[in-house]
Amino acid sequence: MLGEALGSAAAYNIYRNPLGQLIPDPVKAVPASELWLFENASALASVKQGLRESAEGKSVYRGSFAQHARE
Repeated sequence: MLGEALGSAAAYNIYRNPLGQLIPDPVKAVPASELWLFENASALASVKQGLRESAEGKSVYRGSFAQHARE
């Protein structure tokens, strides 16, 4: 019953209110290597704009960049 109520979140912060009730608060973990993006509002806005434009079909194919890849 508790598992169904909590849903599919992987992690929770648990708080106790003044009545002694435990309150689960779902959280999402962000890898440390990606944390900078969430701390940089300008960069995050730019990424969100790019994703939005891509979803709207506003992307432009610039060809393959495979020749620049390092193995």
